[in-house]
Amino acid sequence: MASVKIITDGRAGDTVTFEGKIEPGQDLYLAVAEKEEFKPGDATMPHEKKRFAKETKKRGFGMDTPIPPLYYMITSNPDAYGKKTDTRFGGPSIFFKKGQGLYSTTKYALTKDFASIDAAAQKGLGPISSEEQWKFLKWANENNYGINTIVKEGSRVGKIVIFSRTVLTDESSGNYWDEGTKIKLDKTTGMFTATFKSFRHTPPDTTFNVYVNGVKEGSYTLAGKGFWLTKGFRYMNPLWIIIGAILVGTYFSMIGAAGGMLMAAFQVLVVNTMGPVGVNAANVLKPSNMALTLFSPLGSFYRFAVVERRVAWPVGISFGVGIFVGSIWLGKYVSALL
Repeated sequence: MASVKIITDGRAGDTVTFEGKIEPGQDLYLAVAEKEEFKPGDATMPHEKKRFAKETKKRGFGMDTPIPPLYYMITSNPDAYGKKTDTRFGGPSIFFKKGQGLYSTTKYALTKDFASIDAAAQKGLGPISSEEQWKFLKWANENNYGINTIVKEGSRVGKIVIFSRTVLTDESSGNYWDEGTKIKLDKTTGMFTATFKSFRHTPPDTTFNVYVNGVKEGSYTLAGKGFWLTKGFRYMNPLWIIIGAILVGTYFSMIGAAGGMLMAAFQVLVVNTMGPVGVNAANVLKPSNMALTLFSPLGSFYRFAVVERRVAWPVGISFGVGIFVGSIWLGKYVSALL
């Protein structure tokens, strides 16, 4: 088979086009896999290590099972790996279980049974070559914790992440996750052209390996596109973050209520903070909010406690004890559950 030509401007969020030839009569299985892989054993943070140890026993993959955090299968035969399914979302989590909610939509669900994938399609997966890797890939792209800790990319309906795209086909399917993907395959000659839109927040200088029907045919690297937030794991103009944080801090100092919730909402909805691979997004949000509760009291303590002498010390000290209990001891267990 002739080598594949890879065409791209080379920046995160740009489209990538692949041109080449496969054996006549075959379906196209084009795998795009991040070169640097992640395995649960790579996690260094205590909460993540504990959660991964639990999930590996439950889900059927090991602490040493590697997968590419960003992985895409561009194919003319998407039914080989799973199917389009209905799902629901939205509403209070205390009332609705996973897959339930106020609103309905669809998603692509990878098959649970790796053995049910035919030989040609299995070969086409490239670096995903075992049942354990398949189970890990499925969990990482369909479970909220996996998406927020490993993949960092979500296919959204509105602001809600439904799953993370893996299997893509031509956008004529009408599926929201296939938007921007185009496939032209002449089965008579085997000539093909495939195009997809790369993840806007692909980390700078990320290299991807390209496999066509199971054979590695090349690689490409995407440079950054904008200001990269190493903790937020997103591209964003830092000026907007500074302005937003100042406004939240001002509100909290004046009103004295809901500052933490407002800061969390700002990070989730505006910044979309995700954290580095291997660190859960929630465990990046919390330390940022702690800065809010640190600097706001420092700014007003002298006036209230020394000048005006209207601090209720018994209540204040008790409140402080509660903060230490939550941040040092109880908080880690709550984060693990959420």
